[in-house]
Parts: sequence; structure tokens; C-alpha cells
Amino acid sequence: MQAEAPSREEMLENGPAQLPDALNELAGLQACADAGPSDQSLSSRESQQASDETSLDDSGHPSVSGPSCPDFSKKDSDLSASSRSCYEMDCKCRCHLLVRQSRHGSRGFFKYILGSLVLGYISVSSPTGDCDNPACARRENGLTMTLRYTFPTWVAKRVLTSSVSPWGSGPHIFTFATSRRIFYAPGNIFSRINSRDFGGATQLLQNGSANIRDIEARHGVSILGAALRHPALRPGFVRFIEFLFESGVDPHVSNDRGESPWLLASRLILPRTPAFMASPELKDQLRRLFPRLDWDNLHYTHLHMIISGLRPLDLKEALKVPDHHAQINARDALGETPLGLAAMLGDDEAVEALLLAGADPESGARGAPSPIRRAIQSRNRRCVELLLMRCTNPLVLDARGATLVHAAAAGNNTLNVVEPLLLAGIPTDSLNVHRCTPLSFTPLHDNHMVARYLIDRGANINNIDKDGDTPLTEAVRLNAHNCLRLFIESGADVRILNGRLRNVLHFAAAFGDVETLDILCTAKLEPASIQAGDFAGNTPADLLRMRQIQPEGLIEAFGRLVESLSTSNGGSMRSRSTSSTTT
Repeated sequence: MQAEAPSREEMLENGPAQLPDALNELAGLQACADAGPSDQSLSSRESQQASDETSLDDSGHPSVSGPSCPDFSKKDSDLSASSRSCYEMDCKCRCHLLVRQSRHGSRGFFKYILGSLVLGYISVSSPTGDCDNPACARRENGLTMTLRYTFPTWVAKRVLTSSVSPWGSGPHIFTFATSRRIFYAPGNIFSRINSRDFGGATQLLQNGSANIRDIEARHGVSILGAALRHPALRPGFVRFIEFLFESGVDPHVSNDRGESPWLLASRLILPRTPAFMASPELKDQLRRLFPRLDWDNLHYTHLHMIISGLRPLDLKEALKVPDHHAQINARDALGETPLGLAAMLGDDEAVEALLLAGADPESGARGAPSPIRRAIQSRNRRCVELLLMRCTNPLVLDARGATLVHAAAAGNNTLNVVEPLLLAGIPTDSLNVHRCTPLSFTPLHDNHMVARYLIDRGANINNIDKDGDTPLTEAVRLNAHNCLRLFIESGADVRILNGRLRNVLHFAAAFGDVETLDILCTAKLEPASIQAGDFAGNTPADLLRMRQIQPEGLIEAFGRLVESLSTSNGGSMRSRSTSSTTT
């Protein structure tokens, strides 16, 4: 039977006497580190959610024959059917492709009761001439049909995908695959990607804790799609994308909004995509990883093309032409209007021109950020101010109950965007559905300047969310070093126990890197916390031992942190610990 975890009062009562035993465990931890990362996953609720009792088999990944053509989605209705045509650009005969996709049951109520269904096909017409390209779509298939059914969550956390190539000169191929819908939880693959821990995400795929076909439960985002939402010019990101392609990932698997990784990559490579979103070097890497991008697949109108930089024309002049002005609220393949695209790119001149021409400032892609949230992400103050002036309700919430200040705190580390939002009357400590304040969002990208600005204006540094977590524990979990230093210096409560009975040391052991552990040496943590068990009975040392990836020097840093608990509580514990270790 699992022992009940001690309360905070019991921990305080036991005090420093438990420290020597903790120090004795370090030799065992060092031996584990020398032997390599443990294959055992965290014995906790989040690892159970990540693994799921219905694990996938080890069969190969599905391969769908036919041309590489991105998925297409129509977002104007919940029961929709749409079609388009495109060309296989590398094919001499210029095979004409017809792509059609029908999406049923995407509204929340229908999706919960019946699930959702996507039916699509790609057909290849007769070529205009002979072609010697072995990858020619006509040679491989005349028709590829794809069916994807997502079970309602109360039935099963599964997505069924099947494709068949019944006609054509190539082989008749039938594939069937099942994917898990994984709920976001600390430590699972989507949490690792969100924290930019691409090495940890790779390890989860390699040891079987995650599968290449896993899909995030809330929005149906694939692993590749999740990675492309956090692009960064760093070896870990590029190598992770390469690893996914080597493992057979499908870049055309759309999320519930119809966004495929292929389309997301196309948008990142646009000429006017800001450098902070995708630097020139990163764009070069993406062109290498996605070598056959076709701008037509984005379904841009003439206005979209001008704003994106694909057509070097004057937007104001184009808006004077009635046919072009009629496109002012048209959506592209990702559901973005010209105004939303201009806001995302931080083009304040285009935003102003579109607003003056009558563009709808509230018209965002269904389920996606509105133009003003796009402007916040672009970090352009003038864009934000222009859209705030047209915003009917600056207190508007997104699907997760987050205010505009939440978006600003998560997405940038400058005050240019935060200041006008607070001046518009948005509360500093506004709560989202998880009862997180904007301050808890700042560690996501270590936005310490915004965090200090919020604290100086009265933000509650010890706000406790639904899970019992605080800004401090978020900073530890995300290894946001600057935010962590700031929160400690500002007097954050280091004695916090969250809903899983985890203290700061549990977070440090499970997620912290060497620098995070060294920073916590200054935090005056409670000595009893080293022996405290979480809801599963795991001490911080247990969680450290279970880590699948242990950076170099982590065990030594944990030892320094444990020793700091004694020196910060009287200084006499150091000699007692040493004598206990020797005996």
C-alpha cells in the first residue's frame, strides 16, 4: 500500500533531520546517471495520461501514395464540403489534381456526441504529354481517397485514418492507421514541445512513450504541427523536424481547424514574415525541410499576396479597385483575412489601410486568434493601438478565457504591447479558465521584463491556479531562469504544494536544468521538502532518478541544492550530513 504523503505541517515538524538520508541517495543517483537515462517514466498521473493504456502497436507508419498536396479546409460552416485544384510542380506533364475534402461535425456539441468525420480525395487527370518522372502522380495513382473519423472523447481517445487507391496505373494501396488523442499534461510530448525541449520529445518517441501519430486532444494538432508553432533557429528544433520526417511523419495531417504543418511552414517562409518569427537562416532550413512548397496552396487573394510580399504592389491602390476591395474580408486556406495576416506580420501601414477601407476588426479565423491577438503576437504597438481603437470589447476572452494581457505576457518581452492593453482597462490579475493570471504566462518565453512590469503594478506573485501551481512553479517547470530569479527576489512563496502534492523541489527534480537548480540554491527552501512524497509517493530524488534525459552535471547540481537546504537553515547540518554519508 502506498504511504500517504505528509502534510506541510508534518514536513515542517520533521525539519532538517531528514536531510542526511537525502544526501545519501546522491551516490545512487550518480550511478543511474553514469548508466544512462532511465527507461522508466514518471510514476505520476501525467505520465499515465501520456502513455495511455491503449498503446499503439509497432507497425510501420502509413504511406499514402499520390502527389504532395496540402489538406484544404473550409471554415465558413460546420458541415462543409470544398474542392480546389492544383498542379504537381515537379512534373513535366503538369498533371492536374483535384482535391476535395468534406468535414462533418466540427462544432463542439456534435463533436462531443457523434465525433467528427473528414472525407477527402485526390484525383489526377490525364496529362498533357508524356512524362518520364518516376514520381509522377499519374504513374502512381489515378485516385486516392482518405477517410478520418475522430471518436467522441467519451467513447475513446482515438482517431481512425484510412486511405485507398482503387484506380490508376500504379499499385492499389490500402492503408489503415489509428492515432491516440493525447491530453496535454506536464512531461508528455506536447508539453515538451511547448517548452521547446525537443531533445526530450525525441527521447519520448524513441523509447515508445509517445508515437509519431499522436494527436493533441483539444485541437487535434499533430506532433509536427505542434513543433511548427514553436519554430526556433537552434539545433534541437531542426534536428527534431528531421527526426520526424525520418520516422515517416505525414506533413499534411490537419488539425481541427484545417491547418496542416505544410501550410504552417509555407506561412513561416513568406517574404514579410518577421525575423523574430522566422529568421532568414530558419527560413533556409524550412525550405530544405519542406522543399516543394507552393504558395498557391495558401489560397491567397490578391490582397493577401500584396500583404505577404509575394506581389510587390501598393495595397492602397489595390483597395481602390472594386474587385479587389470585395476581397477585404476573404479568408485564405488557414482561415486568415487580409487584416489578420497584416496584423500577424506586424504591418501597421497595411492594418491602417485595411481598417480605413472597412475591414472587419473582429473577423478572425474560427477558433484561431483574432486580428488584435495576431497584432500582439507581432509585438507591434501601433498595430495593437489601431485595433484597440476599433475593438468593441477590450475585455474579450479567447476559448480558454485568456484576456489580451495573457496573450501579451506569453508572447513578448517588451512593454510596448502590454502598456496600451493595461491602459485600456484590462485587469493585471485577470484569470483565465484555469485561474492563471498573466504573470503565470511570462515564464513560457522567460519574459522577465513583462513579469517585472506586472509585479510593479500589483500583480499577485503567489496566485494559485486550479492545479495549485504558481508563477514560481511555472518558472521552474519551464526553466525560465530570468523569471525564476525575479520571482525569488520578489518574495514568492517557496513553500507551495500543488494539487499533486508537489513542492518546488519536486518540480526542480522532474523538469529543472542545471541553472534552474543552482538558482534555487538561493531560495531558502524548506529542508523537509527533500523527503516529501507527492500524490504517488515519489520524493524529489525519485523523480530525478526517473528522468528519461539527464543533462550533464544535473546530479551534481541537485547535490548542491540539497546541501543548500542545510546551510540556509543553521549551517550545522553540513557536518551532520557528511558524517551520516560516511557511516
